[in-house]
Order: sequence, then structure tokens, then C-alpha cells
Amino acid sequence: MIISGTGDKWVVGNPDVWNTKFMDWPKQKKLEQYHESLRLLENMIFCIDIPTIGAINGPGTHCEIASLCDITICTEDADFFDPHFIGGTPPGDGMILTLQNMIGFKKAAYYAYTGKNINGQTALELGIVSEVLPREKLLPRAWELAEMIMQAPRSARHLTHSILSRPWKKALVSDQGFQLTHQMYDMAIDEEGVHERLTKMKGRLMGK
Repeated sequence: MIISGTGDKWVVGNPDVWNTKFMDWPKQKKLEQYHESLRLLENMIFCIDIPTIGAINGPGTHCEIASLCDITICTEDADFFDPHFIGGTPPGDGMILTLQNMIGFKKAAYYAYTGKNINGQTALELGIVSEVLPREKLLPRAWELAEMIMQAPRSARHLTHSILSRPWKKALVSDQGFQLTHQMYDMAIDEEGVHERLTKMKGRLMGK
């Protein structure tokens, strides 16, 4: 399975959803947000039993989705950037969890507190991705890797993926719910609102 985006952006969120402060959301909507955020990564790891390739096709948010893949490749302008803490919210919805397990706790803490951008080349040096390519070569390379993997017997593909994804299963079971709950609790008592605070910091965020 190849997971990628369209155009020249990876994942672009819809800021309109945050026009209403999270603390003012109906209780049921808060619960739905919690479960959807929790299941997004859990389903990625626990419900896919075939090899996965993440092809990050440009800057955006939530690179953890591709980072959880067996193989991750990206463009030169990919953007591993978590704005949560500098926006006044604990980073609990996945990016820091994946960074902790890929680059180590100290480095992940540095990127969490500073909000410093990790571009494609830096991601390669840190071991987050395996290859960095020009955008026009990204998907052809992903298909090339997929075709190589498909040469192996089905049982070998299935069981190899099971071995390679097991560390992520342990990490999600151990820490994902804990981190997400901390983030959402803080959002639920945040009187100013994440969107308002990030809007004030637009210049900072654009510069990263």
C-alpha cells in the first residue's frame, strides 16, 4: 500500500473547524474528536496487514501518518513540523510520539519545544525517512519499491510487515492514549483557543 497526497502538499487541515473553541464544543463532539484522533493511528498500525510505503509529497501537517509506514520517502521540501507547543497546546496527537521513537527522546523534546522545522534532508539525516527525492520522482520511486516488495511470496510480505510494525504497536499501546488525553484536556480548558493563538503567530509559523 502506498500512502501519499495530491498536488504539492502533504496534508492541509481545515482551520475552520477551530473557529469554535474546543472548550465550547458539545460534549459528544469532543468525544468523537478523541476517538477519531485515537483510531486514526491505531487503525493504521493494527488494521493494515500488508507492507506500507509513505510518500510525503510536500509540506503539510501530520507527517506521522507516513512515518508509521514500513518505508517512508519524501520530497526535499517535506515539512516535519509540530506547532502544538509553540501554539500553547501539548503535542499529543501523534507527531511527537513518532519522533520520540524514531530520533530519540532528547531530540524529540527539542523539536517539540522549539517547533523547529525538519525538512527532507534533515529528516534523512535523522533517520525519519529513507530517501529524499524531487517531487516528480517521488511516486515513481514508491511504485518501484512496491513492485520490488511484491516479488516476495504473500506470506513473506504479510509476516515481514507484522514484524516491522510491532514496535509501533507497542508504542501506540503504551503512549498514544496518554499523550492524546493530555492534549485534549488542555484544549478543553483553553479559554483563548488554539486557532486564535496560532493566528497571532502566523508570521512565526510561516518562517518556522
